Amino acid sequence: NRKFSVKKFMGPGISEAQADAAALEAAKAFRAELVEKGILSEPRQKDPNFTSEVPGVKWEKKSKKWRVEITLKGRKRICGGCFTDKAAAEAKGLELREKDGLQRQVKPVATLANRYAGLPVFHPKMPYRGVTWRKAEQQWHATCLVGGVPRNFRVKPKDHSEVELERSFKRAVAWRKKQEKERENEREKEGKAVKPKAKPRPISDPCPDPSL
Repeated sequence: NRKFSVKKFMGPGISEAQADAAALEAAKAFRAELVEKGILSEPRQKDPNFTSEVPGVKWEKKSKKWRVEITLKGRKRICGGCFTDKAAAEAKGLELREKDGLQRQVKPVATLANRYAGLPVFHPKMPYRGVTWRKAEQQWHATCLVGGVPRNFRVKPKDHSEVELERSFKRAVAWRKKQEKERENEREKEGKAVKPKAKPRPISDPCPDPSL
């Protein structure tokens, strides 16, 4: 395990928010490298059809129904029943939380689901590890960990035409390949570094000749 403290990324002219973002990017880059090495596996993406953003609303695989159960202060539980319709279950979950004064803890489902709904998402014809499309930023983001230090590179296409998207993606991939090559060179240098051999110690004769 490795920790990425925000303090380590603080410096002159760098705000706490920027340092926090840098620490997060460093952690993501480190995890991406572990996935690339096969030490970790890619996290499973949750199926939105069987996941609810409303706390207390869960999909039960056995009964194939949405169960509503609200927990108050970690102790008291209020059961809202089971529903075949997701929207009805979420409505019941929100209703129960509002009755018990927990509406402030509930984020609007529409806001969470449609936060970036109007923004397009692009997928490259030939994906390349470490290069992804950031929907919120509307640009390609490449990341690579070299010598334990995360490196990031962003390319924003001039427009959303197929030609421009492909051009900007290839530029991000080229940067990533360059970093990978540098990383491999560093690893080769570390592997070639040979520790100095210890000088052999003189071996004393256990049976010295008395005539000498």
